[in-house]
Amino acid sequence: MSEYTDYNAPLGEEQHQEIPPIPVHIASYGSTPIRPVSPEFGTCVTWSVDTLANMGQPLRLLTRRYRRTKAKIIISNLGPFGAAAGAQGTQAAPAANTQICVIAASTVVPGWYMIKWNVNLSGTTGAPEEDNFQLRLGASTLDTSSNPGAAGSFPQSDYGPVYINNQGVAIRSGTNVATAASVYGADVQIVPVNAPPGGGNIILNSHQEQLMQPTAPAGAIIATAPITIEWENQNPLYAVVAPGGNGPVQVAVVDQAYEET
Repeated sequence: MSEYTDYNAPLGEEQHQEIPPIPVHIASYGSTPIRPVSPEFGTCVTWSVDTLANMGQPLRLLTRRYRRTKAKIIISNLGPFGAAAGAQGTQAAPAANTQICVIAASTVVPGWYMIKWNVNLSGTTGAPEEDNFQLRLGASTLDTSSNPGAAGSFPQSDYGPVYINNQGVAIRSGTNVATAASVYGADVQIVPVNAPPGGGNIILNSHQEQLMQPTAPAGAIIATAPITIEWENQNPLYAVVAPGGNGPVQVAVVDQAYEET
């Protein structure tokens, strides 16, 4: 315990006061550390970030850490990747709206895809065959073929990117009844791709409440991938996928901090 003497007090009236000691933590002496301490690299986590509507609240990627040196936020892509699949088939003189080939919904991994498709005609053909194929996603018609009413093979323009989740992809005959003795053939492939702009954009913010707006969450918008972001502060970090986007988006986090004690 130290004492403090007030020498400005009137003669003979010096006042003495005890001052409690202040604890001091010695980190180094001169240029020599007391002991070497390296950042800890043990916190490596992968999170699945989705929209606020799906998660109910923003996802916390990082907690507050007062001895953090920095964290790395690694986003490889902005949308869930599916798996390639395909199908082909033929139908003889099909009635209107007859399925020619289908990739069953049960075999499609949810994700973003480009759809590649081709149609062909053989046998006896005529005017009913012109542009008489339809590309379907579930019950929705995505596109109508462009082909003459003659025998041949006719590649179609790729369709997409499109998000597919629990839906089959099919090619069916169109609204015309086929010519007798005609044969309709088709093949379709789905190829996984990254999310299109806006499809899986991630919004980051250190303030959770600013991401709670269901239609207009505020924060830093990540619209391109792959990307690595360095978070060089001690604040927490929250994330959501932008409204209208499709998730989940996989985000890897490497948190680098010194030991707390």
